[in-house]
Amino acid sequence: MARIARRCLRVKDLPLFSLQHSFRELAEYSGELALNLFEPRYVELARRIAPPGPSQFGYAQVLQHKAGGRGMLVGASNFNWHDPKEGPVVLTARGLQRFRILSVQSEEVEGGDPLYLAHVQLLSDRDLSRMCGLRKRPGAADMVGQVYIQDGGGLGSASYHFEPQGSYISYESALSTAFSPLDDGSQPPATKAFENTSFDKDTQTFRGTINWAPRSWRGDQRWEYEMVFSADYESIVGGGVTAVPADPGGTTKFLRFGVNLHYNRLQLSLDTAEAVTDVLLQSGVRASEMEASAGAYLEPVRARMSHRRAVRRALKRATAGRHIDRLMAVQRLRRLAAPPKPVAQAENALHVALLTAAERGEGEVQMAIEEALRVCWEDSGNAKVNAEMAQGVQLLQDHKMEEAAEAFTRVLDQAPNFAEAWHKRSMAFYAQKKFREAVEDCVKALDIRPLHYWCLTGMGSCHYELGETDKAKECWKAALRICPTMPGARNKLDEAEVRELVDEQLWPRMVRLVTAFSDSEPQIQPLGSSHWDVHRIRMDETNYPGVWAYFFRLSIRRPESTEGPVKSRARFYLLKGTDGKVFPFLRSTIGDSSFSLEPGEEYKFCWCLVVGREIQRAMAGLLLEGSADGQPEYHNEELPMLFPTGSPEIDLADAAVLGDGYTFTGHLDLRTLADF
Repeated sequence: MARIARRCLRVKDLPLFSLQHSFRELAEYSGELALNLFEPRYVELARRIAPPGPSQFGYAQVLQHKAGGRGMLVGASNFNWHDPKEGPVVLTARGLQRFRILSVQSEEVEGGDPLYLAHVQLLSDRDLSRMCGLRKRPGAADMVGQVYIQDGGGLGSASYHFEPQGSYISYESALSTAFSPLDDGSQPPATKAFENTSFDKDTQTFRGTINWAPRSWRGDQRWEYEMVFSADYESIVGGGVTAVPADPGGTTKFLRFGVNLHYNRLQLSLDTAEAVTDVLLQSGVRASEMEASAGAYLEPVRARMSHRRAVRRALKRATAGRHIDRLMAVQRLRRLAAPPKPVAQAENALHVALLTAAERGEGEVQMAIEEALRVCWEDSGNAKVNAEMAQGVQLLQDHKMEEAAEAFTRVLDQAPNFAEAWHKRSMAFYAQKKFREAVEDCVKALDIRPLHYWCLTGMGSCHYELGETDKAKECWKAALRICPTMPGARNKLDEAEVRELVDEQLWPRMVRLVTAFSDSEPQIQPLGSSHWDVHRIRMDETNYPGVWAYFFRLSIRRPESTEGPVKSRARFYLLKGTDGKVFPFLRSTIGDSSFSLEPGEEYKFCWCLVVGREIQRAMAGLLLEGSADGQPEYHNEELPMLFPTGSPEIDLADAAVLGDGYTFTGHLDLRTLADF
């Protein structure tokens, strides 16, 4: 029976797909990998696995593409053929189970490299648990007292802790802010305990449940774990997580350890001479050479431990104590985090300090932290690369975007793991309206530095330009979780939300007004307690022929009789020239241009307008947001119509006097902006 079972775990003539890197390095966190197959051999592979076929193939690195090599059985879905005969084909691949290659044969494919077919043995959890990747070390007889961290994460970044008093998942690290919040908007707790736990020592299998009820996370209310440990307890090699949705009609998801999730035991340093001596004696080092060998090993270990202690001390001072002590501690963390030998924990500590400073409103400390992070991000640790990078930044500032992108590409050829080069090239692509390329570069940068909130903000802007509003909002919200006072992300998020409000609440009214304004005088709904006026600015016709300039003043007052405050969300203007042309334009009121009014309060602002035609009439309106029974309530309100042709004429210098007591919001030149 055992022989029959073993044969069931074999697959013959399994087509192989190969790239230079492993599946987990290329796939998304969920284990999914989008493939665009256009080479003849891979088009042939897709043809063989397309529905209603088996929809499975093997994935192996190029170096493992041989007998004895390792790979992963992959399930394919979402086939999208451009041409079923020629390709290309786009599909999504998802890892299912690992295998060992027993033999490989090639099959010629017309017009391309051969397609390789493999005879493989699928590896069960039992097989994997018996394979020791590392020497078994004292103290790892079971998983009690051990910590397991995931690839690309670290301690406190969804790490698993197995303590005698109970097991839990830790989200204490600042890296955990890269995770999305719970579905109610709250952050994951510092620790989340496993419930209903059990451990089978014979099969080395742990079982437990993470229960998020009454809340949910990414639509999941419960995670049911089964973890199969390797024989030496160095890694979690089998089992998986079943994600049970909060919605009874939702889809249950399953992620496998070793395929979609990769966890290894936290390696503790040998930090004592006795421990090092014991290991060296077992490895065959002579007693006469022991002192020198132990010293050579302990010196870097002690240096690392010293640096970690320095990080802990600096972080404590950066988040507590006197103001000057906090600033000095930030500088200490900055030096520890900087190349050429950065201490990995130091940058993480800066992010922890950043959240603390933002929550407390400590502006100067926060600015120092952000500057420290910027310096760390922009230093590659290589003088030649930094010089090339500086040239690219200068080209970026000179608005020579194509040349800047080429400079950053040269930097990446030398330093492909330099996250800031990916980020800066994405900025050059964005300026050239190459938004998809910019997104791809942002993804590369965030793979290296997942807490780069400037890059997250930029990627959100790219998604927004591509019409992918939901993805844009996710990026901006992620940036704000890392740096809650990030002005760019907050303004972009507010702008997107206001744009939706404008489209729903204000734009239909504007369309009707524009139509009526073109034919006659539209019926408006003026605010009785608010008003505005306009003055013509006297222009030198010799130097500025065909140019008209106007100075507008607006006073928005909330009547005493109203209830509750209102907040400005947007304002619009309708201008009609003496030539009959009508021009409408909108302004979102976010950031510094936003204002709120309590009953009886007033907000006054002024601005200058430059146009290429004389204005005959002007209208203005606002979108105000109030509240009724705890729900947002919106009002479209217009100001009285103005007739600029008969308004008083002033010199430009007089505008400063007229604007006394008003907030000046700037100049707007519609000649270059909209040819009006």
